[in-house]
Amino acid sequence: MSTVNPPFRADHVGSLLRPAAVHDARARRAAGEIAAEELREVEDAAIADAVRRVEGLGMRSVTDGEFRRAWFHLDFLQQLGGVAVTGNIAASSDSASTVHMTPPKLSVVGAPPSCP
Repeated sequence: MSTVNPPFRADHVGSLLRPAAVHDARARRAAGEIAAEELREVEDAAIADAVRRVEGLGMRSVTDGEFRRAWFHLDFLQQLGGVAVTGNIAASSDSASTVHMTPPKLSVVGAPPSCP
C-alpha cells in the first residue's frame, strides 16, 4: 500500500459504482441464467478489486463498495417484522421517467413482534 499523507482528510461514505460485470451478473441471475454462487463469485472479484483500488489510494479504511446491495435501505428494512418488499412502485413514478427504473415498494404486512 502506498503512503499518502495529504494536508486534508478524505473519507469515502456510501456505495461505490458497481462495475459492468456486477450489473451483467445480476441481470443474468434475475433471468435464471446463472446460479447464486456464480453471482457471488463475480461480486467477490469486484469487491477484491475495489479494496485494492481503495488501498492503493492510501485510504486507511476500506469498503466492499456495498456491491451486494440492491438498494441502500432494503437490507435493513426487509429484516423488520411486519415489513415486506411487495414489488415495484408504479411505473408512472418520477423515477420511471428520470432514471428508467422503479424502486421496490415496501409494505407493512403485519404487526412487528412484541418487544419484551
